[in-house]
Amino acid sequence: MILTGGDVTNPGATLHPEGHMNWWYDSMFTAIDAHLFTLIVFMIPVMAYIFYRMGKKKAEARDQSWRQDETEEAFQKLMNKKKIIMNKLIDLEEAKDRGDMSEEAFRLEEEAYRKHLYETERKLHDIIDE
Repeated sequence: MILTGGDVTNPGATLHPEGHMNWWYDSMFTAIDAHLFTLIVFMIPVMAYIFYRMGKKKAEARDQSWRQDETEEAFQKLMNKKKIIMNKLIDLEEAKDRGDMSEEAFRLEEEAYRKHLYETERKLHDIIDE
């Protein structure tokens, strides 16, 4: 063995500085083995990080399985489409209030957007009712 040639039983050789040893014996943790205490103190953040990563990975897998559902994907697309149409209607009304467009042009565009909105909402209700 490698250690047989060295003098490992020398009582004068100390592994820890005397100040550290005095500090440990004066602390309230004297009853606990110092090496076990150090192991526990270092393992708590390591285990917290491991559990955090596991939880994050599990949530990501759950999110992926939810997003892969075709019905859910179609529903999300229709909801985004509805939101865009609603924003276009708001922009249209603001343009009319500013005087950027005539009343007739406003009515034609609003009617087209409302018809499109109605079709989108009907498709949404079809998905919900399935």
